[in-house]
Formats: sequence, structure tokens, C-alpha cells
Amino acid sequence: DPQALSQSSVLLESLDIRDTYYSAQSKSLSTNTSSLLQTLRDKSEQDETACTKLLYQFHGIHTANILCVDTFYHEHTMYIISGVTTRSLMVLSCKNIFNASSCDVAEYDTESDAHNVDNCKSRIISQLNGLNGPPLYIDIDPKYRRYAIVTCMDGSVYVIDVFSTILTPDRWQYLTVTHHTKYVTIGRWSHSAEYFLTAGHDNKSTLYKFELQPQQQQIEEQKTHETECPFIVSKLHQYEYGACVESIAWISDREFIISARNSNFLEYFQIDAAMDEQASSGTFSFLQPFLKCNMNAFGDHH
Repeated sequence: DPQALSQSSVLLESLDIRDTYYSAQSKSLSTNTSSLLQTLRDKSEQDETACTKLLYQFHGIHTANILCVDTFYHEHTMYIISGVTTRSLMVLSCKNIFNASSCDVAEYDTESDAHNVDNCKSRIISQLNGLNGPPLYIDIDPKYRRYAIVTCMDGSVYVIDVFSTILTPDRWQYLTVTHHTKYVTIGRWSHSAEYFLTAGHDNKSTLYKFELQPQQQQIEEQKTHETECPFIVSKLHQYEYGACVESIAWISDREFIISARNSNFLEYFQIDAAMDEQASSGTFSFLQPFLKCNMNAFGDHH
């Protein structure tokens, strides 16, 4: 149904803008969703939606292939964090490029002189060079919008306080965990940012617990940067499969799905809310899937 497809497109665009709007604010603000939908619907009919236009292009920034990218906000400004094959990360400022709460194309800065190389280079806030391996995936946590998972080719996983890339550009706050031995192709936060999950070409998926700590507290048994990190990461379990783990997904704060190559099952795992009490007995609900869904239409294993 072309009409239904058009409406669904408008809805997705409005939800994306609404999410961007809230991420850019320091407190909850009311938005007239009906008005926003109508505005987007009108623009969709005129084929002038912001989602179909190139709003800004950075020139002369990276000198190697860009492998991964994500965005975050700090003090109402959007920043881009990107990773390249030279084993480095870079943070760019989008300040004054566009109004994050705007759905009007006319309010975007698309003047040609804003795209020159010198202007773009001045937007580089900070860089982190010498990663253990080229970065493959970046995921910003959905709760605080402040902490990033960066997975790498050598099996390393970096957890970074992206605000530190702005506040102390020459001293990024991060720690590294190295429980994978090959490419870590993806890392995803739980909805509550209390856990995150990684998957790699070593046929493993690793579940971690993320905890915020007072910044002055020493973090033991972690490989950290020279500055203290305001968080600690603990490995809870590593799931092993007979083939490469292809995809992972969180469906709630405490439920996630893992799928592996050459397997016809989706495996559903659940972290029990009483996990701390279970720790004393040594039994954990997340060690085994609570549901295995056979994706083959006839229910066989071929």
C-alpha cells in the first residue's frame, strides 16, 4: 500500500527527530508530536524532507578508510566519533552546523563555504591513536548517551567516556577488555546500560556488566588509561559456539538474543533480577538460554 508506506516513512522520520531532540536536551521537554508529524507529512509530499538531503560533508578529515561511526551530544551540540583503519578514533564537532531540534531544511547550514577543508579540520576536537587494532564498531549507550563501546580487529574492546574526549581532549578516559582473540565485529549496550554484549570471529559472545564508580575510586584488575575511569567493567560470562557469532540484540534491559553461523536457532537469554543473590550459590540464569527458537520452517536441523 503506497499510502501506508508513505505514512510509515513519515513516522520513522518523526521518531528519529524526536529521539535526536530529546538527546540534545539536558531535561525533558514537551513536543507537539501531532504537529511534527503533520510538518513531516507535508514535506514528504513535496519531496523536501531533511532525511533525503546531504546536510553537511566533512572534507580533508581522515586519510584512511572509515570503518565505524556514531554520534553523541554534549551541552546541546552533536559530536561525531569515527574510527579508521589506522587504528585511531576521532571526535568532530557539529556545533552550529544545524539545529538538532529542527525539522525545517531551511534552518540547516548548507552554505558552500562551510565545507572547505580548513573549516572542517578546525572541527576536530580530539583523537586517540595507537589502538590495539583497527576499530570495527561503535555503540553509544542508550541511557546516559555518554559511554561508548568500540570493538577492534585484534579482539580488544574499548569502553570510553566520550565526554572526556571534549573536556580533556589529550586525556581520554577509557579502559580495555581483551577476552576475544579475533575480530570483535559488534558490541551492543542493554537498554539500561547496565550490561553490554560483544560478538567476534573467535566463535564467542561475551556478556559484561557496566557499573559507574566515584571518579576517585581506584579500579582494580583493569587495564586503564593514565587517568582514572569513573566506571568499571566486569566479565559475567562468555558463550562459545561452533561457528562465528553473526548477530546479537537486546530486546529489554535484561534479555538478549544470540545467533551463530551454521546454526538454525535463535537463542534467547535472560538475566535474572536476583542475580546478586544467585552469585553466592554460583548459579546464574544467563548461563543457558531460556528459549531456543528453531528458524527452519519444518523444525528440522538441516
